[in-house]
Amino acid sequence: MEPTILLLLISLGAPTATAQPDSIDACGWFLENLPIGCVFFYGNVDDGCSVFATDFDAVPDSLDDFALVRVRAALTWHEDWCGINWYDYVIQDPVIRPCEPVDLGCGRLYYDAADGCHEWISSVYGGLQIYSLQGFADGDTVRAIGVIDYCWMSTCLISALRDVTFHPCEETPPAVKWDTWGGLKALFR
Repeated sequence: MEPTILLLLISLGAPTATAQPDSIDACGWFLENLPIGCVFFYGNVDDGCSVFATDFDAVPDSLDDFALVRVRAALTWHEDWCGINWYDYVIQDPVIRPCEPVDLGCGRLYYDAADGCHEWISSVYGGLQIYSLQGFADGDTVRAIGVIDYCWMSTCLISALRDVTFHPCEETPPAVKWDTWGGLKALFR
């Protein structure tokens, strides 16, 4: 076997070190765990949920559990933080601000009678749990402006749409064939 090919095969099988994050900038919510004396931040990182630990002193007293906030902070690595060996990243000196809702585009409102949950369904984001139709009806197509919470715990869906407002979607005009007399007339109506 050629030495170059052997070296390539050996390097493909070798484990590689993954980069550990050194900071966080994510929307999410805090949850106190009083029995063990820690606070956990459930943050929307990429398109999923990551959980980080911190201590009580890092979180303002006025902040309620599950309040959606943006956290910017340095992360440090601690093994067995608060006696739980799978919360290894710890938030240090967080800057906490409100999350800014973003325009998520149009989707359809749907009521799942089997589990009694309302959803906003988008071709981009899939199904997200919602808590109010805001005057719209099941089946309506609406534009959502809000914050996706990939960490939300529910019996309906894993993810939810929070701090959301709905607006009517613009109607798309029907396609017109330009090579017909009807197509030309449609331009000047």
